Amino acid sequence: MQWLCNKYGSTMVDATNTAMIFLRKAPIVGCMIILGCIAKDPDRVQAINIIQYGIMEYRGAVAENDKTSSIGAEITRAPEIKIAIPTSRIPLREGLSYGIAFVVEGPAASQPIPVNVILRSSHPCVLRTTGAVVYQNDTVLNVRVGIPRYIGGRIVNGKESPCVGPSVPGIATFEIYYAGKKYAEQKFLIVSDGNTM
Repeated sequence: MQWLCNKYGSTMVDATNTAMIFLRKAPIVGCMIILGCIAKDPDRVQAINIIQYGIMEYRGAVAENDKTSSIGAEITRAPEIKIAIPTSRIPLREGLSYGIAFVVEGPAASQPIPVNVILRSSHPCVLRTTGAVVYQNDTVLNVRVGIPRYIGGRIVNGKESPCVGPSVPGIATFEIYYAGKKYAEQKFLIVSDGNTM
């Protein structure tokens, strides 16, 4: 499974203003967790709302190492990401991306706010490199108040996947935290039948 996120929304913007994150540590449903550092000022965030979820489309992705990933994920910059099909049922199809768009609400801030986005899996991932069994991955997402941020996963197998074995059906859950408090959650059912309706 790969992860992706867009820093500033689904409209076409300068590539320096967008980012996708690819967490390449699970060929199975949701073996990732996205965590960040603990904030010093919990009043900076009043709410975090998931505004869209479903099957994602993106263009022009360029990958690089994500220094905040606990399992050696990649971050990818892209000029455009959008939710193409709103659904919580995701077909287990090689290369298919799915995820959420969320917005942080609170007082205007000049600096980005670090949030923790956790993706939990109903199935374990055995890492090829270490043999460790994981159900999650972590990274820091720096977001701006009021600006949509996209994050998601991509179903991958084989050499692209750091996990042993194929992707399998199951449940993937995105949870969004700030300063240790959970603000939002979205569950996806990964199905083998390809029916998303």
